[in-house]
Amino acid sequence: MAKNKYDVFISYSRIDYKDSNNEPIPNNVISKITSAFKKNHISYWIDEDGIYTGDNFAPKIAEAIKNSSVFVFVSTENSNSSQWTQNEVCVAQQYKKPILPIKCDDSAYATSVIMYLAMLDYCDFKNMPDNAIQQLVDSVKEKLPHDIAPVNNESNTNDARYKEAIIASLSDINHQFVDISQIAVSQVLEANERSRESIDELRKLVDWRSGERSKEFDSFRVEVHSSINTLCHILDDKTSEVCNQLNQYGKRIEETNFYLGKIYEFIKSQTEILEKTEDIDQIANIIFVVDISGSMEGNRIKNVNTIMFHLINKFYSLFKVKDHVRIRLSVLTFSSDVKWVYDKILEKEADEAWFNLKASGLTNFGQALNKLRSYFSFDDGIHANLDNAFLPLIIFMSDGAPTDNWEEPLKMIQRNKNFEKSCKRVIAIGDDASIDILSQLSFHEIVRIGGENDMDYAIDEIISDYMNEIASGRMPLIK
Repeated sequence: MAKNKYDVFISYSRIDYKDSNNEPIPNNVISKITSAFKKNHISYWIDEDGIYTGDNFAPKIAEAIKNSSVFVFVSTENSNSSQWTQNEVCVAQQYKKPILPIKCDDSAYATSVIMYLAMLDYCDFKNMPDNAIQQLVDSVKEKLPHDIAPVNNESNTNDARYKEAIIASLSDINHQFVDISQIAVSQVLEANERSRESIDELRKLVDWRSGERSKEFDSFRVEVHSSINTLCHILDDKTSEVCNQLNQYGKRIEETNFYLGKIYEFIKSQTEILEKTEDIDQIANIIFVVDISGSMEGNRIKNVNTIMFHLINKFYSLFKVKDHVRIRLSVLTFSSDVKWVYDKILEKEADEAWFNLKASGLTNFGQALNKLRSYFSFDDGIHANLDNAFLPLIIFMSDGAPTDNWEEPLKMIQRNKNFEKSCKRVIAIGDDASIDILSQLSFHEIVRIGGENDMDYAIDEIISDYMNEIASGRMPLIK
């Protein structure tokens, strides 16, 4: 059986997840579930940003359920009274997806779906919250048509660094143990030698004094020599005992070093595996959001077409790209209609086709922001490369003021964490561009341009800065 795009589709009520400010409610069950899935490397689809406020959400929901292996229904009073979650359960049943309910209160299932849910076993979060989450994870794993394997992500780089540090520390400990044993034995032997020298000096002193009065001191000399001999035996015995103990200590050090060596080899082998995984391509997402409304007609849209054709065919010769980094170029256009017109990974040697954009219609900037927000919210865009994709560069290009409601869509997309952390730059085309509105999209100064050369230079500089951030290791991956 082919593996689905997602392991789990999570059906829930947004009221149980986020407050009126679109912030997660403390200790909500949805966050506990997603955290457990992440910890166990279970991929999932969830609407975190409220796509129900956008257009064409129904096909998106149905497609996500179809592309998921398991359907998890978070049963609460709010979700059981929601028409959307009821529809989702029906779609899951239609696609014959395994359904796993997790009950968070005593509310009854909606009558429209009770026939699908009533006979199913459920995880009891209300009475056993910790056990219920683990039970849900185990149940999902049982129903998946494939094994769960950890994914490689940016932590691999940190793991490699930690392991290299451990290897270095083990090597230092090894040398220190050997040095300690050698120093200890040598110090004992040196102390013994100094004691013997002192005893010899005492012998000479006694012999010299007794030589002057041999008759008077003979008996005394004999007693002193006897005591000295006893002292030498005791010193030799103690020295031998200490050296034996140190030899035993040395054997234990050798055993320790042996096992440290085993640990060293194991960690080294794991580091080599990680070094091989670093050869996996990483994706740099560059997104153009282009105004093609009627005011862009003429040279303005012509310049855009010329530069985009030049960019997709000459990218790797124009910009220094780090090894194992591939470029995904996406173009979203907006006028009376909003749509993605280009979304491909650029090849190093290719003759990519670029169709000429035509300018006409209104400036539906708010709709463009909703579309872009969906691109961040769904795993059919940037999140398709979630485990090895850098935070994207988004370049907005416009020459005029929006003709639709843009304030609310702007607020909503700014709440998206990946959008907030992304590199965002704005190119204002012409003197009549609405700077006040465009300036809210980026922390950087807006770039004003006139003709084709200005536009070419601006884009070149913006992309070069982004690629330099990647090459220097300062650009983080999407989390």
